[in-house]
Amino acid sequence: MKKIGFIFLFFLLMTGCTQQEKKITSKDFEESFKITKIIEHHKNSFTEGFWIEDQFFYESAGKYGESLFYQWSESGEIEKKKEWDSNIFLEGSTSYQNHIYILTYKENKGYQLSKETWEIEKEYDYPREGWGLTTDGEYLIASDGSTNLYFLDKELKEKKVLKVTENGNEIKNINELEYIHDKIWANIWLENTIVIINPKTGEVEEKYNFDSLIEKYLKEETIDWMNGIAYDKKNNKIWITGKYWPYMFELERK
Repeated sequence: MKKIGFIFLFFLLMTGCTQQEKKITSKDFEESFKITKIIEHHKNSFTEGFWIEDQFFYESAGKYGESLFYQWSESGEIEKKKEWDSNIFLEGSTSYQNHIYILTYKENKGYQLSKETWEIEKEYDYPREGWGLTTDGEYLIASDGSTNLYFLDKELKEKKVLKVTENGNEIKNINELEYIHDKIWANIWLENTIVIINPKTGEVEEKYNFDSLIEKYLKEETIDWMNGIAYDKKNNKIWITGKYWPYMFELERK
């Protein structure tokens, strides 16, 4: 009996150590990433959606009276843009099934645009606030500032909901999204933070703070919160930016 008790105690201690080892803590981004390039970003853009396709950057910018969707090259030259009515606040956007999808903030609308003309092909009723938007190829994935991520079909109908937790605790203010290497990367509103989420469990597996980047490069600038993650599949690089940021930064895993 003593031997069994000892084995059980040893098992509990080892399990506790394992759980402790898995505890996620916020790290400075420089522990895992290096900046490989800095280019200009459009400072007047209140960044909501941000992604890369065919070596062009795409961005949906928010604010009433300022909302627009545009495409530009790495040189900074705007190739194409679409302005929106002053009563529309654009939010997250992404490319999905050969269309462009864009959410709105409080207007309970989502748009499907033609990739070629950018004309609105369909307008959908949307039952919640729009925040971030990305895709895993099968579903659209949306945030609404809560602890939930919503997996949607092409008509923005909810197919499943994923609750996001960090060390077992729910986290909120999930904002801009990007799907990278089978994980969901997300900005957290009111923080200069990126979390990396397991799309099956909802658990945050990594968390990085970017305050040191702002202190070094953006200290003298009038900016808003970090918001914008785009993945360059061709070069396996990650780009980040923020609301009213004058620069965007290319990151590479160390």
